[in-house]
Amino acid sequence: MRLLAAVLCTGMLGLTGAAKGASAERGDYLVNTIMACGSCHTPFGPGGFDQSQALSGRLVEDVPQFKAVAANITPAGAVAAGPMPNWPGPSARVSAPTAA
Repeated sequence: MRLLAAVLCTGMLGLTGAAKGASAERGDYLVNTIMACGSCHTPFGPGGFDQSQALSGRLVEDVPQFKAVAANITPAGAVAAGPMPNWPGPSARVSAPTAA
């Protein structure tokens, strides 16, 4: 998870030196506390979150109205490799369910 925070805050911003260290710490703080990314993006098993696969993605909800998938957001995961397989293309339309 610390690597993800470093990528998010240093690689994309092009920071160097002391700014990299401070940004990596800030990114780690954001990802692992306030934003709680692991709450959706970490697989969940019988014993709770599987921290050995932190941020590797999971199926969040699968109901008749919709299917919600939290992507693999690790640097080596699906986000780094490109779009998720079977992910709706740009023409996909997402809408809220209507009352019956």
